[in-house]
Amino acid sequence: MHACVRQIHGYNMIAHDSYKSIPDFYAGKTVFITGGTGFLGKVLVEKLVYSCPALNKVYVLIRETPKQNVLQKLKQLLDSPIFTRLKNERPEDLNKIVPIAGDLCKPNLGLEPSDEEKLIDEVSVVIHSGATVKFNDALEYAMKINYQGTEQVMRLCRKIKNIKVFVYISTTYAHTQLDIIEEVIYPPPARVAEVYETIKRHGNNEKNISKILNGQPNTYAFTKALAENLVAENHGDIPTVVIRPSIITAGITEPLEGWVDTWNGATGIMHLIGKGLCRVLPGNEQNILDLIPVDFVCNLALVAAAKCNSSKKVTILNSCSGSCNPITLKQFCSLYCNVAVKRKSNVFPFPYLILFNPHIWMLKVMSYFLMTMAGLADFVMRIFGKQTMFFRTQSKLYSIVKTLRCFIFKSWVFKCERVCALNAELSDLDRAVFNCDPSTIHWEQYAQIYFDGVTKFLLEKPKNLRTDASNN
Repeated sequence: MHACVRQIHGYNMIAHDSYKSIPDFYAGKTVFITGGTGFLGKVLVEKLVYSCPALNKVYVLIRETPKQNVLQKLKQLLDSPIFTRLKNERPEDLNKIVPIAGDLCKPNLGLEPSDEEKLIDEVSVVIHSGATVKFNDALEYAMKINYQGTEQVMRLCRKIKNIKVFVYISTTYAHTQLDIIEEVIYPPPARVAEVYETIKRHGNNEKNISKILNGQPNTYAFTKALAENLVAENHGDIPTVVIRPSIITAGITEPLEGWVDTWNGATGIMHLIGKGLCRVLPGNEQNILDLIPVDFVCNLALVAAAKCNSSKKVTILNSCSGSCNPITLKQFCSLYCNVAVKRKSNVFPFPYLILFNPHIWMLKVMSYFLMTMAGLADFVMRIFGKQTMFFRTQSKLYSIVKTLRCFIFKSWVFKCERVCALNAELSDLDRAVFNCDPSTIHWEQYAQIYFDGVTKFLLEKPKNLRTDASNN
């Protein structure tokens, strides 16, 4: 059977007369994953082991803490409900998940020489999803994890004897200075030497640091943009893929329907909207809300590693929904609120009555008014001997909205033609098992899945709540 190579949207694809399935690609291979204990990373680990049964093993970089060593953290990881189907169907495959003690902040990833030797000799696929995803981290810290950590991972990749592909998880919001984000590499927002000089001179002074960001909304997006260029300029001959997800949300079907274990991103604010506690949002109600379920992102990463490993050029894939299956901010908020009302979860009536305001000054005035009213409501509650909650909730809401404002205040067009082309080239079975096509998302159904996932995995089981912002 001969190979027939076709070029689609600028990169090589193998036609079906020499088709190799996704599980076949991973058969006998060893994968190294960073960020494997984070929201995205743990779904990636579970999916890889479950859907690729002939996989040799997956090494997961885990940062030790004074309170937990790597074995304790691995146990905590495997105790997560998402590993239920593996425990029920193939419990022996859990032994394929092997912890590697390390730290993205340390030279050489803080690896022991014996562990580094294992990775160099055995690994053939590296997926780097480790990062700090806290938007307002100090620039020095964000650079250390998101930029220098990526640099350390790439140095390791160049040592690996039989590396087939390197996959880097970035974000579509690394380029918010543009209106349309194509699946290409863009120039860096600043010279790295200038960034370090600014940090050296000004430390964490926000006013001075904001100048070096050059219009980027926060240190997260800024350092991710720098890391993309680092990857593009230093990957050498290693086939490399950059995955850019938009706003990652609860899984649709995998590893569990509605799975979510963090209030980060859209989840916290959607919950407060559904309660009827959020009545003012920045931006235009017709702005596109670009959500992408976590299982779609993980599926794309695994598919891309298997199918985009023949080119020496960097392949960029935008994992997003807005350009092929758009839904507006108002539409999704209304769908989510409808579910909240149906489930009788809302604290106040008509939670879908939200004022969308494109003017920052008016948003601040309205927020101040609502916080004042919340304070008065708490005062009345205190008089009657009841528990107060409204001022604290409004303060929390204001903080969340302020953090997320840059992501919902404006509408972007994230192009995903390459993702669509890649999905079209998959066999029917691979397309079903590794669904990464956002056009298949039914938003009304997904709003219900999302709401029920928040209820089941965050509210009913608070121990699953992740409060840390580092996926290291």
